[in-house]
This record gives sequence, C-alpha cells and structure tokens, in this order.
Amino acid sequence: MNLNKIDVAILCGGLGKRLRTQIGESQKVMAKIGEEPFLDVLLKALARQGFKRFILMTGYKAEALEKYYRTNNFSVTIEFSREPKPLGTGGALKNAKGLIQSDPFVCLNGDSLCSLDYQEFLNFYSAKKAGAALVLSKVKDNQDLIKRLLKHVTVKAHVSAASRAKAKDGAVLLFEGKTFVLTGTL
Repeated sequence: MNLNKIDVAILCGGLGKRLRTQIGESQKVMAKIGEEPFLDVLLKALARQGFKRFILMTGYKAEALEKYYRTNNFSVTIEFSREPKPLGTGGALKNAKGLIQSDPFVCLNGDSLCSLDYQEFLNFYSAKKAGAALVLSKVKDNQDLIKRLLKHVTVKAHVSAASRAKAKDGAVLLFEGKTFVLTGTL
C-alpha cells in the first residue's frame, strides 16, 4: 500500500495553555517556526513522504486555522473536522470519523514532528496484520496522546505489535478502520 492512499488525521484543536507565554493567543500549531507556522512544516514533511490527504481536527481558534489552510499551496487535499465544543483527543477523532476515507489511516498530533519513515511503518503494520500499530518516543510531559486517546478508544482486535522507530517526539498511530470503536458521547 502506498502512502498517497492513506489519510492522515491531525489533531489541531488544543488550547496550548503551556505555550501562552511564547505564542500569545495564537493556535499552537500556528506558532511560527522561522517564517511559517509549525503545521506548514509538518504538512510539508508528510507530503514529501507521499501523503496526499489530510484531515485537520480543529477546535480552539478553528476559524483562523481553517481560513489559512483553505488557500494552501501544498498540492494536497485538506479537509476540516471542527469540534463544536472541546471534545478531547478521542472525541476529536470520533468527530472526524466520517471524513476519514482510507483504511488504515494515520493519526498524529499537530504540534509534534516525528522523524519517521512512514512507508517503513506502514510496511511493518501490514506485515504484522495488526489492528493498530504505534510509534512512541519519550516525552517530558506525561500528558501524551496515548493516555488521552485510550480514555476514549476501545480496540476490538488484539494489537500484536508496536513499532519503536527513530522518533524525536510524540506518538504516531496507524489504525485499521474496522478494528476500533470510539466510545463516549459528543
């Protein structure tokens, strides 16, 4: 399977409270890295690896983020799933479920950049025939994606393997769409 057939769901709705002193009231994925928002850096890195379709799961300051990316020049498709109210990580993913077209799909944080060969990760996942696979790396903050996501996700199939790739920060998840059920209410 090629990466250009895989959707990437990116969590972009966080409040960024810990970054307020550095970024003010800006949405944290829009924090400037040089002359461009961090999310530009992330999208370009993912597009260079072959991904073509992204679902940005927005919340805080959604209007500004969506306006900026509706005029993107990355030669990729960008869809938006806006939270009607703060739903948390699992709730944001559940809210975006109708926009995710590929099976499997990738889910990652919009404020983390993992140095990862995604094709190798997909090959690993496919070879293991797992319902889900994940890449983890140690982060200083214990409020990581996995803990927050697993509060809202029930994996129906046994996850047979987790890939510990060379990742700099954060977590990357690869799910088979049919093997998980999101629980809770919106």
